[in-house]
Amino acid sequence: MPTEAHRKAVKCLDTNGIVLLLGAPATGKSMIAAVLATTALDDIEHRCFQLDGPNEITNHWNPNEPGGFYWIDDAFGASQVRNDYVDTWISIMSKVKTAIANGNRFVLTSRQHVWATAKEKLGTRNHPSFSDSQAIVDVGSISPEERAQILYNHIKAGTQEKNWKSQVKPYLYEIACNESFIPEIARRIANPQYTKNIKLTPQDLKNFVSSPKSFLCETINELDKKLHSTLLLIFLNRSKLTQDNITSPKTADTAKELGISTSEIFHSLNALEGSFIRKRTENHKNVWIFSHPTISDALSHELSTRPDLIEIYLSGARVETLLSETYCEGAPPILNAISIPKKFNQILYKRLSETPDEPALNRSLFNYLETRTSDQALEELLESDPSIPDRHPEPNNWDICFDPKIKLYSRANELGLLNHDQLAQAELALENAITNDLDSSFIEDNSILSLITPKRLMHITSKLIENAENDINQHINETLESPDHTINPMENFEEIISHTCNLKSAFPEAGVLQTKIIKIENNIYAAIKELETIINQQHSDWVGIDTSPAKITASASNRSIFCDIDE
Repeated sequence: MPTEAHRKAVKCLDTNGIVLLLGAPATGKSMIAAVLATTALDDIEHRCFQLDGPNEITNHWNPNEPGGFYWIDDAFGASQVRNDYVDTWISIMSKVKTAIANGNRFVLTSRQHVWATAKEKLGTRNHPSFSDSQAIVDVGSISPEERAQILYNHIKAGTQEKNWKSQVKPYLYEIACNESFIPEIARRIANPQYTKNIKLTPQDLKNFVSSPKSFLCETINELDKKLHSTLLLIFLNRSKLTQDNITSPKTADTAKELGISTSEIFHSLNALEGSFIRKRTENHKNVWIFSHPTISDALSHELSTRPDLIEIYLSGARVETLLSETYCEGAPPILNAISIPKKFNQILYKRLSETPDEPALNRSLFNYLETRTSDQALEELLESDPSIPDRHPEPNNWDICFDPKIKLYSRANELGLLNHDQLAQAELALENAITNDLDSSFIEDNSILSLITPKRLMHITSKLIENAENDINQHINETLESPDHTINPMENFEEIISHTCNLKSAFPEAGVLQTKIIKIENNIYAAIKELETIINQQHSDWVGIDTSPAKITASASNRSIFCDIDE
Protein backbone atom coordinates (compact mmCIF):
# COMPACT_ATOMS: atom_id res chain seq x y z
CA MET A 1 0.00 0.00 0.00
CA PRO A 2 1.73 3.22 -1.15
CA THR A 3 1.71 5.91 1.54
CA GLU A 4 3.08 9.42 1.86
CA ALA A 5 5.91 7.99 3.98
CA HIS A 6 6.76 5.70 1.06
CA ARG A 7 6.88 8.63 -1.33
CA LYS A 8 9.10 10.61 1.06
CA ALA A 9 11.43 7.60 1.39
CA VAL A 10 11.77 7.38 -2.39
CA LYS A 11 12.58 11.11 -2.58
CA CYS A 12 15.16 10.84 0.23
CA LEU A 13 16.80 7.85 -1.42
CA ASP A 14 16.99 9.68 -4.72
CA THR A 15 18.33 12.91 -3.17
CA ASN A 16 20.65 11.59 -0.46
CA GLY A 17 21.37 8.00 -1.47
CA ILE A 18 20.43 6.90 2.04
CA VAL A 19 17.25 6.92 4.10
CA LEU A 20 16.44 6.09 7.71
CA LEU A 21 12.86 4.89 8.22
CA LEU A 22 12.01 5.85 11.77
CA GLY A 23 8.96 4.76 13.71
CA ALA A 24 7.42 2.92 16.61
CA PRO A 25 7.06 -0.88 16.45
CA ALA A 26 4.57 -2.15 13.85
CA THR A 27 4.25 1.08 11.89
CA GLY A 28 5.41 -0.42 8.60
CA LYS A 29 9.12 0.45 8.44
CA SER A 30 10.19 -2.94 7.13
CA MET A 31 7.34 -3.07 4.62
CA ILE A 32 8.42 0.20 2.99
CA ALA A 33 12.05 -0.99 2.98
CA ALA A 34 10.98 -4.26 1.36
CA VAL A 35 9.07 -2.45 -1.40
CA LEU A 36 12.06 -0.21 -2.12
CA ALA A 37 14.37 -3.23 -2.26
CA THR A 38 11.99 -5.18 -4.50
CA THR A 39 11.78 -2.26 -6.91
CA ALA A 40 15.56 -2.00 -7.07
CA LEU A 41 15.85 -5.75 -7.57
CA ASP A 42 13.71 -5.51 -10.69
CA ASP A 43 16.65 -3.82 -12.44
CA ILE A 44 19.33 -6.28 -13.52
CA GLU A 45 22.08 -3.74 -12.83
CA HIS A 46 21.31 -3.64 -9.13
CA ARG A 47 22.48 -6.04 -6.43
CA CYS A 48 20.24 -6.09 -3.34
CA PHE A 49 21.32 -7.25 0.09
CA GLN A 50 19.09 -7.63 3.15
CA LEU A 51 21.49 -7.65 6.08
CA ASP A 52 21.04 -8.54 9.76
CA GLY A 53 23.26 -5.69 10.88
CA PRO A 54 25.98 -3.26 9.82
CA ASN A 55 28.63 -5.88 10.60
CA GLU A 56 27.59 -7.73 7.44
CA ILE A 57 27.95 -4.77 5.08
CA THR A 58 31.67 -5.18 4.49
CA ASN A 59 31.11 -8.82 3.51
CA HIS A 60 29.08 -7.75 0.48
CA TRP A 61 30.47 -4.48 -0.80
CA ASN A 62 33.19 -2.51 -2.46
CA PRO A 63 32.54 1.20 -1.79
CA ASN A 64 33.79 2.05 -5.28
CA GLU A 65 31.53 -0.45 -7.07
CA PRO A 66 28.12 0.98 -8.05
CA GLY A 67 24.71 -0.64 -8.09
CA GLY A 68 24.49 -1.99 -4.55
CA PHE A 69 21.24 -1.66 -2.57
CA TYR A 70 21.69 -2.37 1.15
CA TRP A 71 18.71 -2.86 3.44
CA ILE A 72 19.46 -3.08 7.18
CA ASP A 73 16.47 -3.54 9.51
CA ASP A 74 16.94 -2.37 13.12
CA ALA A 75 20.22 -0.85 12.01
CA PHE A 76 21.22 0.26 15.52
CA GLY A 77 19.64 -2.58 17.52
CA ALA A 78 16.16 -4.07 17.81
CA SER A 79 14.55 -3.03 21.09
CA GLN A 80 17.68 -1.43 22.62
CA VAL A 81 20.74 0.16 21.06
CA ARG A 82 23.56 -2.28 20.33
CA ASN A 83 26.97 -0.76 21.02
CA ASP A 84 28.70 -3.12 18.60
CA TYR A 85 26.38 -1.90 15.83
CA VAL A 86 27.11 1.75 16.66
CA ASP A 87 30.85 1.02 16.71
CA THR A 88 30.60 -0.55 13.27
CA TRP A 89 28.72 2.44 11.85
CA ILE A 90 31.40 4.71 13.31
CA SER A 91 34.14 2.74 11.59
CA ILE A 92 32.45 2.51 8.16
CA MET A 93 30.44 5.75 7.89
CA SER A 94 33.09 7.50 5.81
CA LYS A 95 33.10 4.59 3.38
CA VAL A 96 29.28 4.58 3.32
CA LYS A 97 29.38 8.18 2.09
CA THR A 98 31.88 7.22 -0.61
CA ALA A 99 29.77 4.21 -1.59
CA ILE A 100 26.74 6.49 -1.99
CA ALA A 101 28.75 8.93 -4.11
CA ASN A 102 29.71 5.98 -6.31
CA GLY A 103 26.13 4.89 -6.94
CA ASN A 104 25.13 2.66 -4.02
CA ARG A 105 22.00 3.08 -1.90
CA PHE A 106 21.22 2.36 1.75
CA VAL A 107 17.87 1.87 3.52
CA LEU A 108 17.95 1.65 7.32
CA THR A 109 15.12 1.21 9.82
CA SER A 110 15.01 1.93 13.55
CA ARG A 111 12.71 2.59 16.47
CA GLN A 112 12.76 6.19 17.72
CA HIS A 113 14.19 5.55 21.18
CA VAL A 114 16.94 3.31 19.78
CA TRP A 115 17.88 5.94 17.21
CA ALA A 116 17.93 8.68 19.85
CA THR A 117 20.55 6.78 21.86
CA ALA A 118 22.54 5.75 18.79
CA LYS A 119 22.58 9.31 17.43
CA GLU A 120 24.16 10.56 20.64
CA LYS A 121 26.85 7.86 20.51
CA LEU A 122 27.57 8.45 16.80
CA GLY A 123 28.28 12.12 17.40
CA THR A 124 30.39 13.66 14.64
CA ARG A 125 30.66 10.28 12.90
CA ASN A 126 26.97 10.35 12.03
CA HIS A 127 25.88 10.67 8.40
CA PRO A 128 25.26 14.40 7.64
CA SER A 129 21.81 13.67 6.20
CA PHE A 130 20.87 11.97 9.48
CA SER A 131 22.33 14.73 11.64
CA ASP A 132 20.08 17.36 10.03
CA SER A 133 17.19 14.88 9.47
CA GLN A 134 17.16 15.41 5.70
CA ALA A 135 17.21 11.64 5.10
CA ILE A 136 14.95 10.61 7.99
CA VAL A 137 11.34 9.63 7.31
CA ASP A 138 8.77 9.22 10.09
CA VAL A 139 6.64 6.33 8.89
CA GLY A 140 4.13 6.63 11.73
CA SER A 141 2.13 9.43 10.14
CA ILE A 142 -0.61 7.75 8.06
CA SER A 143 -3.71 9.51 6.71
CA PRO A 144 -7.22 8.06 7.33
CA GLU A 145 -7.48 7.19 3.62
CA GLU A 146 -4.20 5.30 3.74
CA ARG A 147 -5.26 3.45 6.89
CA ALA A 148 -8.53 2.45 5.28
CA GLN A 149 -6.80 1.08 2.19
CA ILE A 150 -4.27 -0.85 4.29
CA LEU A 151 -7.04 -2.33 6.45
CA TYR A 152 -9.10 -3.25 3.39
CA ASN A 153 -6.17 -4.95 1.67
CA HIS A 154 -5.30 -7.11 4.68
CA ILE A 155 -8.85 -8.21 5.55
CA LYS A 156 -9.78 -8.84 1.91
CA ALA A 157 -6.75 -11.09 1.48
CA GLY A 158 -6.84 -12.49 5.03
CA THR A 159 -8.06 -15.77 6.44
CA GLN A 160 -11.09 -14.60 8.43
CA GLU A 161 -14.40 -16.33 7.70
CA LYS A 162 -16.92 -14.54 5.48
CA ASN A 163 -19.39 -14.33 8.38
CA TRP A 164 -16.77 -12.63 10.56
CA LYS A 165 -16.05 -10.08 7.83
CA SER A 166 -19.77 -9.34 7.51
CA GLN A 167 -20.14 -8.77 11.24
CA VAL A 168 -17.11 -6.49 11.49
CA LYS A 169 -17.78 -4.55 8.27
CA PRO A 170 -19.90 -1.77 9.86
CA TYR A 171 -17.04 -0.85 12.20
CA LEU A 172 -14.06 -0.93 9.85
CA TYR A 173 -14.11 2.70 8.80
CA GLU A 174 -14.15 3.76 12.46
CA ILE A 175 -11.16 1.47 13.08
CA ALA A 176 -9.29 3.06 10.17
CA CYS A 177 -9.99 6.54 11.57
CA ASN A 178 -8.56 5.62 14.98
CA GLU A 179 -5.28 7.52 15.39
CA SER A 180 -3.80 4.51 17.20
CA PHE A 181 -4.15 2.40 14.07
CA ILE A 182 -0.86 0.98 12.77
CA PRO A 183 -0.29 -1.33 9.76
CA GLU A 184 0.57 -4.35 11.93
CA ILE A 185 -2.94 -4.13 13.46
CA ALA A 186 -4.40 -4.71 9.98
CA ARG A 187 -2.32 -7.89 9.60
CA ARG A 188 -3.41 -9.19 12.99
CA ILE A 189 -7.09 -8.39 12.60
CA ALA A 190 -7.09 -10.30 9.30
CA ASN A 191 -5.78 -13.43 11.03
CA PRO A 192 -8.18 -15.41 13.28
CA GLN A 193 -5.28 -16.53 15.50
CA TYR A 194 -5.04 -12.97 16.83
CA THR A 195 -8.76 -12.17 17.19
CA LYS A 196 -9.92 -15.11 19.30
CA ASN A 197 -10.26 -12.90 22.38
CA ILE A 198 -12.15 -9.98 20.90
CA LYS A 199 -15.90 -9.59 20.71
CA LEU A 200 -17.18 -8.01 17.53
CA THR A 201 -18.39 -4.87 19.28
CA PRO A 202 -17.25 -1.29 18.63
CA GLN A 203 -15.62 -0.99 22.07
CA ASP A 204 -13.71 -4.27 21.85
CA LEU A 205 -12.50 -3.47 18.34
CA LYS A 206 -11.47 0.00 19.50
CA ASN A 207 -9.50 -1.54 22.38
CA PHE A 208 -7.86 -4.00 19.98
CA VAL A 209 -6.52 -1.03 18.00
CA SER A 210 -5.72 1.25 20.94
CA SER A 211 -4.07 -1.39 23.16
CA PRO A 212 -2.36 -3.80 20.76
CA LYS A 213 0.31 -4.89 23.24
CA SER A 214 -2.25 -5.89 25.87
CA PHE A 215 -4.26 -7.91 23.38
CA LEU A 216 -1.13 -9.53 21.96
CA CYS A 217 0.11 -10.49 25.44
CA GLU A 218 -3.30 -11.92 26.29
CA THR A 219 -3.44 -13.86 23.02
CA ILE A 220 0.02 -15.35 23.56
CA ASN A 221 -0.78 -16.27 27.17
CA GLU A 222 -3.91 -18.12 26.08
CA LEU A 223 -2.13 -20.21 23.49
CA ASP A 224 -1.79 -23.95 24.03
CA LYS A 225 1.06 -24.53 26.52
CA LYS A 226 3.26 -26.22 23.93
CA LEU A 227 2.79 -23.37 21.44
CA HIS A 228 3.52 -20.84 24.18
CA SER A 229 6.64 -22.73 25.25
CA THR A 230 7.87 -22.84 21.65
CA LEU A 231 7.55 -19.05 21.36
CA LEU A 232 9.55 -18.72 24.58
CA LEU A 233 12.24 -21.01 23.15
CA ILE A 234 12.56 -18.79 20.09
CA PHE A 235 12.81 -15.74 22.36
CA LEU A 236 15.48 -17.41 24.50
CA ASN A 237 17.53 -17.96 21.34
CA ARG A 238 17.63 -14.25 20.55
CA SER A 239 14.37 -14.41 18.57
CA LYS A 240 15.91 -16.82 16.05
CA LEU A 241 15.62 -20.60 16.39
CA THR A 242 17.68 -22.77 14.03
CA GLN A 243 17.53 -26.48 13.32
CA ASP A 244 20.81 -26.93 15.19
CA ASN A 245 19.45 -25.01 18.21
CA ILE A 246 16.45 -27.30 18.48
CA THR A 247 18.55 -30.45 18.77
CA SER A 248 21.22 -28.97 21.05
CA PRO A 249 21.52 -30.23 24.66
CA LYS A 250 21.06 -26.67 25.96
CA THR A 251 17.71 -26.26 24.18
CA ALA A 252 16.64 -29.75 25.27
CA ASP A 253 17.26 -28.85 28.92
CA THR A 254 15.38 -25.57 28.59
CA ALA A 255 12.52 -27.24 26.75
CA LYS A 256 12.25 -29.79 29.55
CA GLU A 257 11.95 -26.93 32.07
CA LEU A 258 9.17 -25.45 29.93
CA GLY A 259 7.41 -28.81 29.66
CA ILE A 260 7.87 -29.55 25.95
CA SER A 261 9.78 -32.28 24.07
CA THR A 262 11.92 -31.88 20.95
CA SER A 263 9.35 -33.60 18.74
CA GLU A 264 6.62 -31.32 20.12
CA ILE A 265 8.76 -28.27 19.27
CA PHE A 266 8.74 -29.21 15.56
CA HIS A 267 4.97 -29.81 15.66
CA SER A 268 4.41 -26.44 17.36
CA LEU A 269 6.61 -24.61 14.86
CA ASN A 270 4.42 -25.91 12.04
CA ALA A 271 1.27 -24.84 13.90
CA LEU A 272 2.60 -21.32 14.59
CA GLU A 273 3.99 -20.68 11.12
CA GLY A 274 2.08 -18.06 9.18
CA SER A 275 0.66 -16.37 12.27
CA PHE A 276 3.19 -15.80 15.05
CA ILE A 277 6.32 -17.02 13.30
CA ARG A 278 7.75 -17.44 9.83
CA LYS A 279 10.32 -19.83 8.43
CA ARG A 280 13.24 -18.98 6.19
CA THR A 281 16.36 -20.73 4.96
CA GLU A 282 19.91 -19.77 5.93
CA ASN A 283 22.91 -21.80 4.78
CA HIS A 284 20.57 -24.53 3.53
CA LYS A 285 18.98 -24.94 6.98
CA ASN A 286 15.59 -23.89 8.34
CA VAL A 287 15.39 -20.91 10.68
CA TRP A 288 12.28 -19.76 12.58
CA ILE A 289 11.81 -16.11 13.55
CA PHE A 290 8.90 -14.05 14.87
CA SER A 291 6.54 -12.72 12.24
CA HIS A 292 6.94 -9.31 13.85
CA PRO A 293 9.28 -7.80 16.50
CA THR A 294 6.32 -6.88 18.71
CA ILE A 295 5.92 -10.57 19.57
CA SER A 296 9.38 -10.47 21.10
CA ASP A 297 8.35 -7.31 23.00
CA ALA A 298 5.27 -9.10 24.35
CA LEU A 299 7.32 -12.09 25.54
CA SER A 300 9.85 -9.75 27.12
CA HIS A 301 7.01 -8.05 29.01
CA GLU A 302 5.68 -11.43 30.14
CA LEU A 303 9.07 -12.46 31.48
CA SER A 304 9.40 -9.23 33.44
CA THR A 305 6.13 -9.99 35.26
CA ARG A 306 6.72 -13.72 35.80
CA PRO A 307 9.38 -14.49 38.45
CA ASP A 308 8.86 -18.20 37.79
CA LEU A 309 10.08 -17.68 34.23
CA ILE A 310 13.03 -15.43 35.13
CA GLU A 311 15.04 -18.35 36.52
CA ILE A 312 14.33 -20.46 33.41
CA TYR A 313 15.24 -17.47 31.29
CA LEU A 314 18.55 -16.90 33.07
CA SER A 315 19.46 -20.55 32.87
CA GLY A 316 18.28 -21.19 29.32
CA ALA A 317 18.96 -18.01 27.35
CA ARG A 318 22.13 -17.66 25.31
CA VAL A 319 24.65 -15.39 26.99
CA GLU A 320 24.43 -13.06 23.97
CA THR A 321 20.72 -12.67 24.76
CA LEU A 322 21.39 -11.82 28.39
CA LEU A 323 24.04 -9.26 27.44
CA SER A 324 21.72 -7.46 25.03
CA GLU A 325 18.27 -7.80 26.63
CA THR A 326 18.68 -7.57 30.42
CA TYR A 327 19.93 -5.22 33.12
CA CYS A 328 20.39 -5.53 36.88
CA GLU A 329 17.83 -4.19 39.30
CA GLY A 330 19.25 -0.93 40.63
CA ALA A 331 20.93 0.04 37.35
CA PRO A 332 19.44 2.82 35.18
CA PRO A 333 16.28 1.39 33.53
CA ILE A 334 16.51 0.45 29.84
CA LEU A 335 13.38 0.58 27.71
CA ASN A 336 12.14 -2.88 26.63
CA ALA A 337 14.96 -4.65 28.51
CA ILE A 338 14.27 -7.22 31.24
CA SER A 339 15.13 -6.17 34.77
CA ILE A 340 16.76 -9.02 36.71
CA PRO A 341 15.63 -8.90 40.36
CA LYS A 342 18.41 -8.89 42.97
CA LYS A 343 17.40 -12.32 44.27
CA PHE A 344 18.56 -13.82 40.96
CA ASN A 345 21.90 -11.99 40.92
CA GLN A 346 23.97 -15.07 41.75
CA ILE A 347 22.51 -16.96 38.78
CA LEU A 348 23.17 -13.94 36.58
CA TYR A 349 26.78 -13.68 37.82
CA LYS A 350 27.36 -17.35 37.03
CA ARG A 351 26.00 -16.97 33.49
CA LEU A 352 27.99 -13.80 32.83
CA SER A 353 31.17 -15.50 34.05
CA GLU A 354 30.46 -18.30 31.56
CA THR A 355 30.70 -15.82 28.67
CA PRO A 356 33.26 -17.34 26.28
CA ASP A 357 36.55 -15.48 26.40
CA GLU A 358 36.27 -14.20 22.84
CA PRO A 359 37.01 -10.60 21.72
CA ALA A 360 33.51 -9.78 20.40
CA LEU A 361 31.74 -11.25 23.43
CA ASN A 362 34.21 -9.63 25.82
CA ARG A 363 33.33 -6.30 24.25
CA SER A 364 29.62 -6.93 24.91
CA LEU A 365 30.39 -8.15 28.44
CA PHE A 366 32.36 -4.98 29.26
CA ASN A 367 29.57 -2.80 27.84
CA TYR A 368 27.07 -4.68 30.02
CA LEU A 369 29.14 -4.30 33.20
CA GLU A 370 29.73 -0.61 32.54
CA THR A 371 26.13 0.39 31.72
CA ARG A 372 23.74 -2.29 32.99
CA THR A 373 24.85 -3.19 36.51
CA SER A 374 24.29 -1.49 39.83
CA ASP A 375 27.34 -0.58 41.91
CA GLN A 376 26.59 -3.48 44.24
CA ALA A 377 26.17 -5.95 41.37
CA LEU A 378 29.40 -4.83 39.69
CA GLU A 379 31.35 -5.15 42.94
CA GLU A 380 29.91 -8.60 43.72
CA LEU A 381 30.51 -9.88 40.21
CA LEU A 382 34.14 -8.74 40.07
CA GLU A 383 34.72 -10.22 43.51
CA SER A 384 33.28 -13.56 42.36
CA ASP A 385 35.32 -13.50 39.13
CA PRO A 386 38.26 -11.06 39.40
CA SER A 387 39.68 -12.29 36.07
CA ILE A 388 36.97 -10.57 34.01
CA PRO A 389 38.74 -7.16 33.76
CA ASP A 390 41.83 -8.92 32.36
CA ARG A 391 39.98 -10.17 29.29
CA HIS A 392 40.75 -8.67 25.89
CA PRO A 393 37.80 -7.21 23.95
CA GLU A 394 37.53 -6.65 20.24
CA PRO A 395 39.69 -3.65 19.20
CA ASN A 396 37.93 -0.30 19.43
CA ASN A 397 37.04 1.24 16.07
CA TRP A 398 37.03 4.82 17.23
CA ASP A 399 38.18 7.10 20.06
CA ILE A 400 39.56 5.41 23.16
CA CYS A 401 37.06 7.27 25.33
CA PHE A 402 34.44 4.91 23.85
CA ASP A 403 36.53 1.79 24.43
CA PRO A 404 34.38 -0.53 26.61
CA LYS A 405 37.39 -1.77 28.60
CA ILE A 406 38.55 1.77 29.39
CA LYS A 407 35.00 2.78 30.30
CA LEU A 408 34.61 -0.27 32.58
CA TYR A 409 38.01 0.38 34.17
CA SER A 410 37.01 3.98 34.73
CA ARG A 411 33.85 3.01 36.57
CA ALA A 412 35.49 0.15 38.48
CA ASN A 413 38.31 2.48 39.56
CA GLU A 414 35.82 4.93 41.05
CA LEU A 415 34.49 2.03 43.14
CA GLY A 416 38.00 0.94 44.14
CA LEU A 417 37.74 -2.38 42.31
CA LEU A 418 40.94 -2.34 40.21
CA ASN A 419 44.30 -3.73 41.28
CA HIS A 420 47.69 -2.13 40.62
CA ASP A 421 48.40 -4.15 37.45
CA GLN A 422 45.03 -3.29 35.92
CA LEU A 423 45.53 0.41 36.62
CA ALA A 424 48.99 0.26 35.05
CA GLN A 425 47.54 -1.45 31.99
CA ALA A 426 44.90 1.27 31.57
CA GLU A 427 47.48 4.02 32.08
CA LEU A 428 49.73 2.57 29.37
CA ALA A 429 46.82 2.25 26.91
CA LEU A 430 45.82 5.87 27.43
CA GLU A 431 49.39 7.13 27.11
CA ASN A 432 49.90 5.21 23.86
CA ALA A 433 46.62 6.55 22.52
CA ILE A 434 47.40 10.21 23.08
CA THR A 435 51.12 10.16 22.21
CA ASN A 436 51.28 7.60 19.39
CA ASP A 437 47.79 7.55 17.88
CA LEU A 438 46.87 11.23 18.37
CA ASP A 439 43.76 10.11 20.25
CA SER A 440 43.10 12.74 22.91
CA SER A 441 39.35 12.08 23.12
CA PHE A 442 39.54 11.49 26.89
CA ILE A 443 41.50 14.62 27.70
CA GLU A 444 38.58 16.36 29.44
CA ASP A 445 37.00 13.24 30.98
CA ASN A 446 37.98 13.32 34.65
CA SER A 447 36.80 9.80 35.29
CA ILE A 448 39.12 8.36 32.62
CA LEU A 449 41.97 10.74 33.52
CA SER A 450 41.86 9.37 37.07
CA LEU A 451 43.22 6.10 35.66
CA ILE A 452 46.55 7.92 35.15
CA THR A 453 48.66 8.75 38.18
CA PRO A 454 49.24 12.52 38.71
CA LYS A 455 52.99 12.16 38.16
CA ARG A 456 52.52 10.26 34.90
CA LEU A 457 49.87 12.74 33.78
CA MET A 458 52.29 15.64 34.22
CA HIS A 459 54.91 13.77 32.18
CA ILE A 460 52.43 13.08 29.35
CA THR A 461 51.26 16.71 29.31
CA SER A 462 54.82 18.00 29.07
CA LYS A 463 55.59 15.56 26.27
CA LEU A 464 52.46 16.60 24.37
CA ILE A 465 53.27 20.30 24.47
CA GLU A 466 56.90 19.74 23.49
CA ASN A 467 56.33 17.29 20.64
CA ALA A 468 52.89 18.29 19.32
CA GLU A 469 54.11 20.00 16.14
CA ASN A 470 56.55 17.25 15.09
CA ASP A 471 54.19 14.38 15.97
CA ILE A 472 51.17 15.82 14.14
CA ASN A 473 53.17 16.87 11.08
CA GLN A 474 54.55 13.32 10.90
CA HIS A 475 50.99 11.94 10.84
CA ILE A 476 50.06 14.47 8.14
CA ASN A 477 52.94 13.27 5.95
CA GLU A 478 52.09 9.60 6.55
CA THR A 479 48.49 10.26 5.55
CA LEU A 480 49.59 11.99 2.35
CA GLU A 481 51.85 9.06 1.49
CA SER A 482 49.14 6.41 2.06
CA PRO A 483 45.67 7.99 1.82
CA ASP A 484 42.45 6.00 1.95
CA HIS A 485 41.00 6.39 -1.53
CA THR A 486 37.58 5.14 -0.43
CA ILE A 487 36.86 8.31 1.57
CA ASN A 488 37.15 12.01 0.73
CA PRO A 489 40.33 14.05 1.41
CA MET A 490 39.15 15.85 4.56
CA GLU A 491 37.99 12.60 6.17
CA ASN A 492 41.52 11.22 5.76
CA PHE A 493 42.62 13.89 8.25
CA GLU A 494 39.60 13.64 10.56
CA GLU A 495 41.48 12.09 13.49
CA ILE A 496 44.34 14.62 13.17
CA ILE A 497 41.86 17.52 13.10
CA SER A 498 40.01 16.13 16.13
CA HIS A 499 43.26 15.74 18.09
CA THR A 500 44.36 19.28 17.25
CA CYS A 501 40.99 20.70 18.35
CA ASN A 502 41.17 18.75 21.63
CA LEU A 503 44.61 20.16 22.43
CA LYS A 504 43.52 23.66 21.50
CA SER A 505 40.51 23.39 23.85
CA ALA A 506 42.33 21.66 26.74
CA PHE A 507 45.26 24.08 26.98
CA PRO A 508 43.84 27.55 26.19
CA GLU A 509 46.52 29.38 28.21
CA ALA A 510 49.53 27.46 26.87
CA GLY A 511 50.84 30.18 24.54
CA VAL A 512 53.64 28.08 23.02
CA LEU A 513 51.24 25.25 22.20
CA GLN A 514 48.59 27.60 20.78
CA THR A 515 51.19 29.09 18.41
CA LYS A 516 52.18 25.60 17.29
CA ILE A 517 48.54 24.69 16.70
CA ILE A 518 48.06 27.64 14.31
CA LYS A 519 50.95 26.32 12.20
CA ILE A 520 49.59 22.77 12.42
CA GLU A 521 46.13 23.86 11.25
CA ASN A 522 47.65 25.59 8.23
CA ASN A 523 49.60 22.41 7.41
CA ILE A 524 46.48 20.26 7.71
CA TYR A 525 44.39 22.31 5.29
CA ALA A 526 47.31 22.59 2.86
CA ALA A 527 47.58 18.80 2.97
CA ILE A 528 43.84 18.43 2.30
CA LYS A 529 44.14 20.58 -0.82
CA GLU A 530 47.14 18.56 -1.94
CA LEU A 531 45.28 15.32 -1.44
CA GLU A 532 42.30 16.63 -3.41
CA THR A 533 44.53 16.71 -6.47
CA ILE A 534 45.68 13.13 -5.82
CA ILE A 535 42.39 11.38 -5.12
CA ASN A 536 40.16 11.07 -8.16
CA GLN A 537 36.61 10.92 -6.85
CA GLN A 538 34.17 9.42 -9.30
CA HIS A 539 30.47 10.03 -8.73
CA SER A 540 28.05 7.64 -10.39
CA ASP A 541 24.34 8.37 -10.68
CA TRP A 542 21.78 5.87 -9.48
CA VAL A 543 20.22 4.39 -12.60
CA GLY A 544 16.96 2.60 -12.00
CA ILE A 545 13.29 2.44 -12.74
CA ASP A 546 10.84 4.92 -11.26
CA THR A 547 10.25 3.84 -7.67
CA SER A 548 7.66 6.49 -6.87
CA PRO A 549 4.38 4.88 -5.78
CA ALA A 550 1.15 6.13 -7.22
CA LYS A 551 -1.26 8.08 -5.05
CA ILE A 552 -4.40 6.39 -3.79
CA THR A 553 -7.35 6.77 -6.09
CA ALA A 554 -10.23 8.41 -4.24
CA SER A 555 -13.26 6.18 -3.82
CA ALA A 556 -16.60 7.19 -5.25
CA SER A 557 -18.61 9.53 -3.01
CA ASN A 558 -21.02 7.94 -0.51
CA ARG A 559 -19.48 4.52 -1.15
CA SER A 560 -17.42 2.88 1.60
CA ILE A 561 -14.17 1.25 0.60
CA PHE A 562 -15.26 -1.70 2.77
CA CYS A 563 -18.57 -2.33 0.98
CA ASP A 564 -17.35 -5.54 -0.70
CA ILE A 565 -15.06 -6.74 2.09
CA ASP A 566 -17.16 -9.89 2.67
CA GLU A 567 -17.76 -10.77 -0.97
